[in-house]
Amino acid sequence: MSKYVDEIRHAVTSLLPLIWDEYEALQDLEARLDGLRKQMEAEYGRAAWLALNAENAEDVGLATGMQWDAYWGPDKEHHDQSAALPDLQAAVEAHRFSVDALAAALIQYGKQGISAVHGGLVPSPDGRQIGNSQRLKNVVWQARNQALHWEDRSPHKPVAACFDALAAEVDPVFRDYTQRNMSFEIVKLLGWRSSGAFEADLLSLA
Repeated sequence: MSKYVDEIRHAVTSLLPLIWDEYEALQDLEARLDGLRKQMEAEYGRAAWLALNAENAEDVGLATGMQWDAYWGPDKEHHDQSAALPDLQAAVEAHRFSVDALAAALIQYGKQGISAVHGGLVPSPDGRQIGNSQRLKNVVWQARNQALHWEDRSPHKPVAACFDALAAEVDPVFRDYTQRNMSFEIVKLLGWRSSGAFEADLLSLA
């Protein structure tokens, strides 16, 4: 396994930053949009409360002013962004596809290492425990198969058993295995943020 790890080191070292840079950029975008929506809701909420509880004309005028401020402030910015929403949604979907495709390539390197060294899943050492019932070798193997065949909507029993266990024992997000490529979720679960972490896991399967 150490020879195999040496051979793929350059590819893995190049791939990992791409995966995490794209993911973090997506997270930043979603956080900004979420913050803007919350700011809009808060501004309108304060104005609506004041209007409902107005005791005099001055309060009504203040509420009206707050509503205009909300429109010309964060809401106008949100409106401008909403005009480009279809393009933004398409870009986000393309970005997510890219993240999952890159993560699937990394998982493929892991699965190929098991195949190259041991000739299959069964002869390989188990590796570390994932959740309560899963082992590293099986998670890597089944994740690779899920990435290749999820669009069939009819996963093989070992894939279903693995992802059902992960959903029950680790994170419900893994229930989505018949709906989308779960490669990035697996990479995140395994903690593969650096080539060192990835290599350590592969070497544990030597």
